[in-house]
Amino acid sequence: MTAEELVSRLQGAKQGTDGKWMARCPAHDDRTPSLSVAKGADGMILLKCFAGCTVEAIVQSLGVGLCELFPESAFEKNGRADGRTNGHANGSANGKKRYPRFQDALKPLKYYNGEPSGIWHYFDDADKHVGVVLRWDLSEDEKKIQPLAWTPNGWVIGHMPKPRPLFNLREILKGHAKRLYVVEGEKKVDCAAKIGLLAVASCGGANAARQTDWSPVAGRVDEIVILSDHDEPGAKYAADVAEQAHGLTPPIPVKLVELPGLPEGGDIVDYVDAQDAVEDLADIGKGIDRLADAAPLLQPQPKRRKGPQRVAAQHGQPNGDATRAKDGTGYDIILEHFRSDYQPAFRRGQSIFSTRYGREIKSTEAMFGASEELINKLYLATDAPRNDEGVVRRGALPRFFASWARSAWVDLLAELPEEEDAGEIADDAVAGFAGLVANALCTIVSIGYQHAGEEETRVERRSLIDWCLLWAKPGEWAKVRSYLVWTRRAENGQIQVALRVELFGQVGPRELATISPTKFARLCRQYEVGEPGSKINGQRIVELAPAFLAARLGVHLTVPDDANCHFDGSTPRAHGIEQSGKVATEEKVHA
Repeated sequence: MTAEELVSRLQGAKQGTDGKWMARCPAHDDRTPSLSVAKGADGMILLKCFAGCTVEAIVQSLGVGLCELFPESAFEKNGRADGRTNGHANGSANGKKRYPRFQDALKPLKYYNGEPSGIWHYFDDADKHVGVVLRWDLSEDEKKIQPLAWTPNGWVIGHMPKPRPLFNLREILKGHAKRLYVVEGEKKVDCAAKIGLLAVASCGGANAARQTDWSPVAGRVDEIVILSDHDEPGAKYAADVAEQAHGLTPPIPVKLVELPGLPEGGDIVDYVDAQDAVEDLADIGKGIDRLADAAPLLQPQPKRRKGPQRVAAQHGQPNGDATRAKDGTGYDIILEHFRSDYQPAFRRGQSIFSTRYGREIKSTEAMFGASEELINKLYLATDAPRNDEGVVRRGALPRFFASWARSAWVDLLAELPEEEDAGEIADDAVAGFAGLVANALCTIVSIGYQHAGEEETRVERRSLIDWCLLWAKPGEWAKVRSYLVWTRRAENGQIQVALRVELFGQVGPRELATISPTKFARLCRQYEVGEPGSKINGQRIVELAPAFLAARLGVHLTVPDDANCHFDGSTPRAHGIEQSGKVATEEKVHA
């Protein structure tokens, strides 16, 4: 398109002596011409609306594409000797213009969006450069993602053909890896690499796992660990990734790790940003590895069968146990499935304790995906999704499950007793609760302090329980900085540790953070983890039992020799810096 052709589509256009045009902008109600149209030195059409309309809004109002603003010489022809274009205008195929190099395709995008904040390159399993993904951070809450794809006739602005290669595939092909992390997006792969973790991502974000070629990973990694975003699309992405990994030959074991302390929509970038103010980056990666070590394996979800089973289902006779399913809505069937499959004993925050599996079941695990047995039951639901002919759409049932699972889970929690109100408690439940408390005290945090008589501030990384050992002194309870945990040394030398339930909101786990202080104190007494103690600064604490400290944390009667950095009998004094998965805080404290 020439500048003259574009101006012919505008109203009130007049050309000035400088060769530029002024016209009414089609992107807003323009009564006085405010759109400037000019020719660039390289033949590019330059647009400027003095009312503030974007170039994208202007060309969209005119019904043309951004690429039409660039001269024909910027694009590579289709290679025909006669110069014809295979029926497509401007030497394009499928309506997309071709560029000889990806840098040429980048020019129009950079002109209208500025320099991208991120450029990531994709290579296939033959190490051929096949794609580029660009990112612009337009504001704090707005971003723009634009992929480029290689074709035999040149580069185009658009997605790579499916299935697309994994981002960071080159690193996977270098050799065998013990563990591979999967995240959502190229920026998060870079973040994982910064803390020493090998990670990959799908091109296209949370909805692209099924559009990705995972086959090069088969046989090259021992396990996959998913670090999904903390939101519903992240949970769906995790389910899709697990399905792909379990379907490989050979199948790859999969784990799901929920990073502690993330806000809604948070991700690994938020987690690392909250810690790297004082933490060594490699140690952050090691901490995530420890979470992955403790995470349970996800169970493979049976694949839907094709062929005869689908034909039978279309005639109203699903195979398997579906013929014995209760009549009712999808919600009724899912709720009954949760009851019968998990056989829950009580609720613990937003989780349940399953007597069938002898462990805690989180909502993310329960809503991870529907088994084939449950799909068959949902086929008989009175409100199952149907086509125009009234036949149940079996392929839509997994999404149907996802739409009702959360409501069913919430109502399941409502009908269960609280943990402290439950009758007979299994040994597994006792061990599980004690393990959650112990894990919180094993959280690594960084704290700065000064030795007595020194001016230099030292920053050390220790677990909370180690800091308790260092801070313990005879007499009054001493608080470990801003963490809701206290420590002191009894007359016989025994270390005493107390805490409040709000500590779990600071360091995790989130399962305990939702429990009220009164309920937490009752559970600690019931499971012999601790006893409700006196108030400290108006706050009721739970003093942990010596037997629990010794059995779970190895805390006995001795105090480390290097405890002389504190506790000369006076109030500690130092300049403190600390970090534990939240935004770093600074305090002035003295030791």
